[in-house]
Amino acid sequence: MMADTFRLNGEERPLPAEATVSRMLASEGWDGAWFAVALDGAVVPSSQWHSTTVAPGAEVEIVRPAQGG
Repeated sequence: MMADTFRLNGEERPLPAEATVSRMLASEGWDGAWFAVALDGAVVPSSQWHSTTVAPGAEVEIVRPAQGG
């Protein structure tokens, strides 16, 4: 039986137990607040990371802001 997975920035990853956005970020080594998270195409405010569930098969994109012009 294959473990549940999700896609992070286009790459398949194992889904952590009791998967919330914050637990997924921790399991992937993301810390700090200088990035945005989109779950299945919708931006998830950082205030909701602890309560937003990442379901098997979800598409997650993490984007860091870039300087430039």
